Amino acid sequence: DDTTLEGLAAKDIYDPDLLRANPPVKVIAQKENLPGPIIPVNLQLQGTQQLVVVWYDDPNRNDLLLWPHRAVAYQPRWPDHQIALRRETSLVDGLDPFNRLAGPTAVATSGNLALVAAEDALTIVNLSDPTQAVKEAVLLDNFNGFNRLAAPTAVAMDGNLVFMTAEDALSIIDISEPGNPVLVTEIVDDATPDFDRLSAPTSVAVREGLAFVAAENALTIIDVSDAANPTLVSKIPDGAGPFVAGEPPFDRLSSPTSVAVGGNLVYVTAEDALSIIAVDDPANPVLRSVIDDGDAGFGHLNGPASVPVRG
Repeated sequence: DDTTLEGLAAKDIYDPDLLRANPPVKVIAQKENLPGPIIPVNLQLQGTQQLVVVWYDDPNRNDLLLWPHRAVAYQPRWPDHQIALRRETSLVDGLDPFNRLAGPTAVATSGNLALVAAEDALTIVNLSDPTQAVKEAVLLDNFNGFNRLAAPTAVAMDGNLVFMTAEDALSIIDISEPGNPVLVTEIVDDATPDFDRLSAPTSVAVREGLAFVAAENALTIIDVSDAANPTLVSKIPDGAGPFVAGEPPFDRLSSPTSVAVGGNLVYVTAEDALSIIAVDDPANPVLRSVIDDGDAGFGHLNGPASVPVRG
């Protein structure tokens, strides 16, 4: 399929003034008009071999090579200046004032704050000066009204609210004053008929007033726009039929390990697979696709542990 190149002229890609110079010089001025990304050809370089780069048509649409302009060769070399990486600080359990960081399981950041879930506790750290970390507060399980912080598994932030999964529950905490956090509510598994899929939660993601909790072979979607009064939007147990007629069933949510949200799509890792779920209507989620370990091009999804999403 070479239609990508139809009507494509040199002036559409290169700087026209330099192209008409004597001798002509090809300087790319409009990268957006090129039909595909730059693809390195010979990555396994040996000795004095050069790295050859060509323009490639979008492999998502077809696998045919296109050659809109000449290949370019580069001679790899070490940079002529040093790139310095600097460690700002380390927080070590047992070194004053940090004494609840043993066995950390999750961390979330917002602005200058870092929240570390570990050892039946949540530690709030101020990193306004990264070289001088300051402990704002430590929330301990079974202390000051916090009764569901044992064995924490995940923590997420949305504005001044912290969402933490632990001990068959989701705790919502207000840190408007980081040094004086306040428990807003706890959503406990089986406390009400609506919330009966929160046992052994592994992950939580929050976006635009919705919390997505992966637990007990299911994904639970919760409206937390009124954090003190969360309500169930929908729950998707593994093997559940579609919410919308004609859509596929949800058959890859057994033992979920991670959940992330990007736009109106939710990504869940579980059962050697990645499920992508559309939540344009959160009450009626739709399975868009499942990428199984072993699918063409995806040979390393066995035992997925995490799924970061950007955008």
